[in-house]
Amino acid sequence: MGRKKKEAPVTPEVMETLIEKTEKHEKREKLEPPKVVYKVFPPKPPAKGGEVVIKPWGSYVVLDEGPSWKTKCITISPGQRFSEQSHKLREEVWVVVEGTGDFIFNGDVGKARSVIPGDAAFVYKGMIHRARCTSETPLVFIEIQRGECLESDIQRYADDYGRTSNS
Repeated sequence: MGRKKKEAPVTPEVMETLIEKTEKHEKREKLEPPKVVYKVFPPKPPAKGGEVVIKPWGSYVVLDEGPSWKTKCITISPGQRFSEQSHKLREEVWVVVEGTGDFIFNGDVGKARSVIPGDAAFVYKGMIHRARCTSETPLVFIEIQRGECLESDIQRYADDYGRTSNS
């Protein structure tokens, strides 16, 4: 049924060849696995030295920024709100981390969205928006800007502090 494999006789010549091949193999340099090099980038220092920018409604700190993005930590003091405003050159995402408040979009105070930690909102280019703190502790949220992130790109429609469009 099956064919039997015929083994070659082990002659002195065959043994000598096997020994030579084994010795050559053992003498070869053993290859070590390639070393994996990980490039570690040092963390970037906070943009603008992490300085706190004081505003009449509270404050913000620029956490980091790149050519077409910026992240800020915004703090609105109890009972305060920032300007009803829009931006032509950027869009924003807000994520609440502390306190409670309202996000108001397109000037519709009657449809103010109550927010608590964990809530998020998207602000499109040109969308009129405002945030206010309704709690006894500050409303704190992270703002992620994408686009041309210029402070001069603020069109104010209403302001409790008498500021003009770009101040």
